[in-house]
Amino acid sequence: MWDIAAEFKAMLVFSEHRYYGSSLPFGEKSFTNENIVYLTVEQALADHAMLIDHIKSGVHGAENSSVIAFGGSYGGMLAAWIRMKYPNLVDGSIAASAPIWQFGDLTPCEMPYKILTRSFTKAGELCPLAIRMSWDALKEMGESNADREWLHKTFNLCGEVDKGIADDLSDWLQAVWFNMGMANYPYPASFLEPLPAWPVKEACKYLSTKIFQSHRELLMAISDAATVYYNYEGQANCLNTSQTALASLQYMPWNFQVMRFVITCLIGDLADSYVCRHAQKWLCHSVPLALMICTHVNQLASIVFDECQYSSVTQWDIHEYTQFCKKLTGMSVNPDPNWLITQFGGKDITSYSNILFSNGELDPWSGGGVLRTLTSGLPAVIIPNGAHHLDMRAHNPDDPEDVQQARMKERDFIKSLI
Repeated sequence: MWDIAAEFKAMLVFSEHRYYGSSLPFGEKSFTNENIVYLTVEQALADHAMLIDHIKSGVHGAENSSVIAFGGSYGGMLAAWIRMKYPNLVDGSIAASAPIWQFGDLTPCEMPYKILTRSFTKAGELCPLAIRMSWDALKEMGESNADREWLHKTFNLCGEVDKGIADDLSDWLQAVWFNMGMANYPYPASFLEPLPAWPVKEACKYLSTKIFQSHRELLMAISDAATVYYNYEGQANCLNTSQTALASLQYMPWNFQVMRFVITCLIGDLADSYVCRHAQKWLCHSVPLALMICTHVNQLASIVFDECQYSSVTQWDIHEYTQFCKKLTGMSVNPDPNWLITQFGGKDITSYSNILFSNGELDPWSGGGVLRTLTSGLPAVIIPNGAHHLDMRAHNPDDPEDVQQARMKERDFIKSLI
């Protein structure tokens, strides 16, 4: 959209999602029980519908203009859904990296981890094995004062040595690996953190050269690999594991969901019981996001617990999850994991039209996306060398040929609609 707006003489409009940033509908009282109920997908879509009406009635020349919705990740889901719900207002949508089928049992719950494992294996066959082994290593190294001191020094942690250092590092590292997989771009980028080109390959250089002979040797390599994500440019004096791994995107719902859910069992079929026992405390830490996830956009919760079933540690229990959400948010929330399937049709979407779905094969979320063309009005574009919504980013000289071709298809799709 950055590169083709001028070609189409288009106006680009970005709107802030309700309950984030400055968009607080009730000001400081937005997060009370009686007011937070308006944080839903339906309300967010209605906001955009009203914005379109406002622009068309108030901006000279816009009244008869076509409207194309763009979005990546959660934004891609919204882009698809707004065309489904308001076809009278939106002529078409480009939905990039939009896992609209990662709900309920539409897609195997372990799929994001299998894709992530595949990406790390491609970067180095021993790399996923080292990451898997690190969970047990961290657990054992967290049991004595001397080993906790060593972890604190090796990972250059901020603050004092804490008894929960191993759990904190495990939480944080899982976010690192998943987010690195999402942002595995072919050039340096700062989408989540300042990263080098092909960061997964860069990190796996530290983990793919040998079989490590001790926990300390392994965790030293893990620390070096993690540095690629959190301190590649040397900007951090120390690592604060209590801060979000998505420092630059702390108010973006979908990125928070990714950070707090999908990373829980990172390696998919290699998930281990230590990771799963700590699943719930990673679910969410932001009240608006937590409530939204606990009610409508909560497909990720099933991913967490279904994946954990492979280790016989915990089972997905909707009642238990409901109680957890209420305790977490301090509000009365009622999860409904099937509502979005009911509302938008699940995989039965062929009655809709004018939505192009694009997915990169390096993106962990691609497994929950639309990966094949369903009708002429619902085409799918696959990008073999693409990570999370790479095609939505501005042109770069290092873009692979397949993402350039994807953008051409998207341009042609728009031309056919206006």
